[in-house]
Amino acid sequence: MEKEIDLKMLWHIMIKHYKLIAGITVGCTLVTVLATVLFMTPKYKSDVLLYVENKQSDSESLNINDITAAQKLVNTSVIIFQNDVVLQKVMDSLELYYEMDDFKKMISLSSVNSTEVLKIEVTSTDPQEAADIANLLSDVGSSEFLRIVKSGSIELVSPATAADKPSSPNLKLNLAIGLIAGLVLSFLFVLVMEMLDTTVKPEDDLYKIYNIPVFAEVMDFDSKGKGEHS
Repeated sequence: MEKEIDLKMLWHIMIKHYKLIAGITVGCTLVTVLATVLFMTPKYKSDVLLYVENKQSDSESLNINDITAAQKLVNTSVIIFQNDVVLQKVMDSLELYYEMDDFKKMISLSSVNSTEVLKIEVTSTDPQEAADIANLLSDVGSSEFLRIVKSGSIELVSPATAADKPSSPNLKLNLAIGLIAGLVLSFLFVLVMEMLDTTVKPEDDLYKIYNIPVFAEVMDFDSKGKGEHS
């Protein structure tokens, strides 16, 4: 019963301050949207898909050993593609002037679902630059792979194209975060405000706080002649 009364009181507090809650929520949401639009730099992603094949076998049909070997070659190719020498060749060819550590952070290489397909993903503030880096890295990396490994082959599955929409920031996601944060902050603010307010307003508050019934009220006749309760 006590829990039910507490929940009812909480609900009445929220209804009582609904304008304040709505104002804080809308304010947080607007701040989040403005911060996303004005202060977050849009970034674009482009990716290349490469098929890594093991050609050590003379048979035209693939067997489990060929597939396993090709999957291992994918892991090898990731290491080669991320080599400083390969990345420096890409930057030199495109006349890019990034620090090597920053350039590496723009590039992600991985096997697609543990298959023989290698995915090169590049993130940049310039959509065309991201596509150019991905395509050139696939060419330079493939040549370096064949020079070093001397077995297997890498075939292009799909080249990179310039993205027409940024991958980040996600305005809808940030909008939802701002909305939720605004609701939580407004609820906490209202609760703290109510907890700090120790004044007794309606006579029912005395019963709720002290569990003592109110039998009579004393009128305050000196309060501007309006006969207010005291």
